[in-house]
Amino acid sequence: MKRISAIIFIICLLGVGLHATLLVDFNPKQMRVNELKTLSFDPIMPQAQPLLTTLTISNKGAADKINLEIALSWNGEYIIHPGEARFISKEELGAGDAPLVLTNRDMISQEGSQYFDKDGDINIDIFDILSDMSNLKDAALAGSFPDGILAMEVKAKPSNARSWKSSRFTITVRNLNSITLLSPGKPIGQLAPQVNDLPASFYWQVQKTDFNKNEYLRIFEFPPSRPPTITNIETAGRKVYDEIAFSGFSDFLPFNDGYTYAWQVYMPLYDIYNPSLEDKRNPDGNVLRSNWYVFQYNANKEDAEAIDEFQAALNMLNNRTIDNARNLGYIPLGEVIIEGRTYRGMEAIDAIMDLIGTVFDAELMP
Repeated sequence: MKRISAIIFIICLLGVGLHATLLVDFNPKQMRVNELKTLSFDPIMPQAQPLLTTLTISNKGAADKINLEIALSWNGEYIIHPGEARFISKEELGAGDAPLVLTNRDMISQEGSQYFDKDGDINIDIFDILSDMSNLKDAALAGSFPDGILAMEVKAKPSNARSWKSSRFTITVRNLNSITLLSPGKPIGQLAPQVNDLPASFYWQVQKTDFNKNEYLRIFEFPPSRPPTITNIETAGRKVYDEIAFSGFSDFLPFNDGYTYAWQVYMPLYDIYNPSLEDKRNPDGNVLRSNWYVFQYNANKEDAEAIDEFQAALNMLNNRTIDNARNLGYIPLGEVIIEGRTYRGMEAIDAIMDLIGTVFDAELMP
């Protein structure tokens, strides 16, 4: 009885070993974009598809032809159903052979590929399928997917095996439509309202996603003799700020009395040609931009006195790092950070005064 049990156990182990010989893996496994065209996965014209992912298939067992099945779904509803797109490798794949590497162009295709032939008829028209799906009918007409998840599911096995190995590639779509500026100012082309207080606070609204993490604020300065227009902002204006910022930004900036300022908020967008595999800043590429707002800064007396007092307090510190920076032309913006806490306005002046006569290390923030 023990001998029979041992034989059964060995057979079971062999079965597990055979199943584990085939390796199937997508790279990358996921992608996040702000726009996805409905024809990005057109099996009728696979070479027009952007290169999005690769699938590697290797077999560490006995040489055999490989069966491959492809399915495509949108939010769990199949566009290409399991069993509709079947392929079989042209050659056997075994332990000593190089892995097969396929792109999405090879898999979402009606004609097979370099390594695989069709296994039966494949007749798939993505546009017709989307038009028949209630939740994607509008997307087919508009040409872009709404928010959701597109998934490519792949199954593969040696022809003589029973068990399949699978892998999954997903594209998460989060569309961004607009950035709405709130204050300060009015849309360019209207009379620029006056702003008197420092620091000025900038507010805007934007739809957030889980991967569009950074927003950028740009501010350009114009002298009274050369007001901004929609066509000259970036050519005639002097850029005074272009950094990551979020609504409510209120740092002290070196605004000049009587000058006009134009500001805009932008966010990098990600599509299948520039996916957010990591968050990259690309202000000249595919970005979502707000319109421009303008305002005129007219310094009030209290703010001017506060800035003068801030400068005077810095002079009293007699700190070499600060003095050298100012001699090089750096302009203090009125913000002080001590032990992780940020001070602005009169609080910043009081914090500086408390440092007089003490020994401390100063660091300039970029």
